[in-house]
Order: sequence, then structure tokens, then C-alpha cells
Amino acid sequence: MPDRVRWFSDPEISQFLGDSVRGGTTLQKQRKWFKKQKESKDSSFFVIEVDKKSVGNIGLIEINKADKNAGVFIVIGEKDYWGAGVSKRALEYITMYGFKKIRLHKIWLQVYEPNIAAIRCYEKFGFKEEGVHSEMTLIDGEFFNEIFMGLLNPDE
Repeated sequence: MPDRVRWFSDPEISQFLGDSVRGGTTLQKQRKWFKKQKESKDSSFFVIEVDKKSVGNIGLIEINKADKNAGVFIVIGEKDYWGAGVSKRALEYITMYGFKKIRLHKIWLQVYEPNIAAIRCYEKFGFKEEGVHSEMTLIDGEFFNEIFMGLLNPDE
């Protein structure tokens, strides 16, 4: 939890995250969020570790077993690990978990248009753009599009 508070207090990291943490958070808010995640039946949360060091989080949200889909979120909070392939390895794990263990048909995500590095990562991984919500989010006084992307289970 302290790592998440530190990460989300850094505007460079939090600018592309949801409005609930954009601009910072508190330990109390993160504990409340984590408790909700643990109790939820429609989400799975994982810590991304490199050499036993917490560098980020990844998880599935809105797991819909009836329609066999879920959303994915990822944050690499330690900037020293940006561009080092950590996101790709974490996405490999979470998609294997979603497709093989939960037996999902589709994993989807939402990403803000100015987050070019994330969009490139998702495209390289195989996610396809499925739609755009124009001027969906307000960051530092400017509206940005939100891009929706999806990845289908390659084994189906």
C-alpha cells in the first residue's frame, strides 16, 4: 500500500490513471480500495515484482463469467522499470490467467490517448483498437479521448 500511495502521488505516474487517484491518494483510501478488491468476486489483483521488489500492479476488473470477458488494468509505478519489458511480461501472465484459468473469450482495456507508450505496448501485445470515446477525460484542464482496445483468446 505505501508503494501505491507513493506512485499515485507522482503526477507523471498518476496522470493516466483514473480520477480517483489522479493527483494523489492516501494510505487510508488505498487500504479501503484493497479491501474492496479482496472482497470482490468480479476482480483479481496482483503485485508485479522484479527481483522481489514491488514495481507495479496488474489485475482483471469487471470479470463477466457469463459473457466471458474482463477488463485489465496495469500500472508500473517504479519509473526505473518503464520500457524494460515488465509490462509485456505482466500482460503475458494476466492474459494467460484470464484465458486459461478463468476461460475468458476477451480481455479489454481503456487507455487515455496521450499515453502513447502504453498504447504502443498494447498494440505490440496484440490488443486492437475497438473504439474511441471523444474527449472523455479531463487532465490538467484539457480533454482527451479514451481508446477502447480488446484482445481475443487466441486458443478459441
